[in-house]
Amino acid sequence: MKLSIIIPYYNAEAWIGPMLDSLLDQDLPQEDYEIIVVDDGSTEEPVTLRRYMSAHPNIRCHRQKNAGVSMARNTGLGLVRGEWIWFCDSDDYVRPQVLGRLLTIAESRQLDLLWFNAVYVRPGKPLPAEKCDFEAVSPVRTGWEYVVNPPAKVGMAVWRYLVRSEILLSNGLRFHDVTYGEGRWFQLELVPHVQRTAHVDVDVYYYVQRQTSIMHGQKRKNYARFADNMFQYLEAVTAAMGDASVPAEARKYLMNRRDEDAYTLLKDLWQDCPVAFSRQYQQKLKALGALPLRITGGGKERFNRFLMNRPVLWPLVCRLYRLRHPVS
Repeated sequence: MKLSIIIPYYNAEAWIGPMLDSLLDQDLPQEDYEIIVVDDGSTEEPVTLRRYMSAHPNIRCHRQKNAGVSMARNTGLGLVRGEWIWFCDSDDYVRPQVLGRLLTIAESRQLDLLWFNAVYVRPGKPLPAEKCDFEAVSPVRTGWEYVVNPPAKVGMAVWRYLVRSEILLSNGLRFHDVTYGEGRWFQLELVPHVQRTAHVDVDVYYYVQRQTSIMHGQKRKNYARFADNMFQYLEAVTAAMGDASVPAEARKYLMNRRDEDAYTLLKDLWQDCPVAFSRQYQQKLKALGALPLRITGGGKERFNRFLMNRPVLWPLVCRLYRLRHPVS
């Protein structure tokens, strides 16, 4: 079997149909690929999913107790039979008639991983100009070379690439049990094992941003877990920076990555949590070596970064913000 597609599923009755329709409308015989849906303890009956399974033998479902998206993907990794793996989400959709050509590119160039474009679909807004040039394939590089000098925008989402299953399974690569940042952490551990990768300039994955405000609300509600997950990831980045096997250019990239994510962490905590908690993570980031932050970005960001570097000023700014915007 050529390809295994892993889809975490949780109460996705309203969205799974379009995703499966798009995955079934492909230039690849259905016996050459499988769609593994991992039902992560849904509380709703998966009526639509069952209907598709009864009509298409290459769709199968594994049900488990609710454990989160990372554990659902790990379950899927234990079930794959394909030479290649692709992670998709249940509420998006993909370009029709592309999988066969993507696999041809990956196999003809003996790649470990093939990147492609993702399109962000925003309700009420038109899609950007379509990109669909299967001849526009970048030179083959190592994983670190690609990340440091990408031929196209590099995202952290796992649905941006096909990866050879041997790379994941032989190296025991799995998702960490975190709620936030699982994709970037997974990529951090995957890239060192990728010796041959390239990018094709084709819009393949359509990420539907229908739950942005809900996700932000969940982050506000669970800010402690969000902060803990992000800090664990930043610890992993710091460890990679100290790894002598990581190329010097990649260590510089990781330093910039840590700086950007440390800024994001403090900015989100400033907006979403009590002052003492924000102060605690300012101290933890300093002990990790992630502070002081670079003074970069636009005027507002530069000012924020300046304040975040000050152990007295930043908590004061957070306190003033909290006086005007109390935590509910």
